[in-house]
Amino acid sequence: MSNNCKMQSLLKKLELLVINSRKSNIPELERGYETLITNSNCYLIHTELLNETLDMFFQTYKQIEETLSKQEVIGRLKNLVINSLINNNPLIKELVEDFHQCLKNDFPLQQWEIFRPLYGAKLLSNPSFELGNCKIFEYSEFKKLVEKGYDTELLSSMKLEGDSHLIIRAIASARDQKKARELADIKFHQFDNIVQYMLGNSPLHVAVFDYFGVNVSKTFYIADSTKQSMSYEIKGARDLVHIDDRIPILMNDISGIQLESLFPEPFFFTSISQGHNWIWDISKKLDPNDLEKRLISSIEWIGKSIRDSDRSRAFTQLVIAIESIFTYDERGALVTPSIASRISESVAFVLGKNLEERIQIVKQISDIYSKRSGIVHGGGKVISEKDLRETLLLVKKIVGEMTTNSKFVEMKTIQNFYEWIKEQKFS
Repeated sequence: MSNNCKMQSLLKKLELLVINSRKSNIPELERGYETLITNSNCYLIHTELLNETLDMFFQTYKQIEETLSKQEVIGRLKNLVINSLINNNPLIKELVEDFHQCLKNDFPLQQWEIFRPLYGAKLLSNPSFELGNCKIFEYSEFKKLVEKGYDTELLSSMKLEGDSHLIIRAIASARDQKKARELADIKFHQFDNIVQYMLGNSPLHVAVFDYFGVNVSKTFYIADSTKQSMSYEIKGARDLVHIDDRIPILMNDISGIQLESLFPEPFFFTSISQGHNWIWDISKKLDPNDLEKRLISSIEWIGKSIRDSDRSRAFTQLVIAIESIFTYDERGALVTPSIASRISESVAFVLGKNLEERIQIVKQISDIYSKRSGIVHGGGKVISEKDLRETLLLVKKIVGEMTTNSKFVEMKTIQNFYEWIKEQKFS
């Protein structure tokens, strides 16, 4: 849609919003309307049309959507509607453009640093460490940063407790604090998912959000109304993950020389051989290509799956991780048997080294889709630990191959990938 068409659509939405909003003599609650009191007057604003107008405004002025919070824009939009009702003025193009310019003037673009506690990890030898869009600080290093020129009251509010040993920072360009936090939290959630993908299905856990540290689960038993007992189960991550080490946990039974021999790269989380360095580099690109976007999306789905305690849901997320890479352009389409067959063939070409391996992979993917269908359509399919473990291993192999094999890493578009699959199929 051209800019002119977008503006015309926005003006029509605004006109409808004004027509369907009104002044009220007394504050009242009416379904489908928001009540706004200003200067002792009460106005009823049509909620659905207000949200539709906001969506259209964001489509017309994309840069505002990307940098200013919805709350700030919708508050100003309500005032614009009320002024139109009071003055009986139509909202013409010039008024809308003035409104847009006022938003830009009142909320200039700023660079924000957003800090949150990071749980379940520690730095061994570096005061700070950078991974993708985020930088991790020892608390002492964060303290130095704050004392250089910021309000030192920030230190007391960011005092670490419990399992938090580090501070993590993301940078965002935004026009207000709410939007800065929203943009930073997207980066923090992505960080959580990527780190979980790298740690795999281990008891280790590092997170900004939803950290599951050590907790004791108690269970009480009564048999035949006479016998009683109790058991304890320790759940959650017990060990702190080493962010800046060759492996993520301390191994006392391996010498430094043996460790260096087994893990020659200095840092596990930026390992080139495992594709970790490539993942972080792509995650911070401003304009990744479509194949890179799909791979990062797949990695995030894997991370979400590992963090999910519900097996059926975790299994479904792993299937989505496969589809993130191998579905073509059927956006929103159901995965039909023919699409599932094409996905299984594509996976086989990526991972299989010979005909026998490819046949086995096709069979495994078909079995995965059969189980997924049982979850989605029947609801009664039980996913075992083995199902989940084997599917996770397969999906991680796919991503590992595509983030370390130069023939995939060097592909510039998803179309290049599709063409490669076609060549394999007909060669």
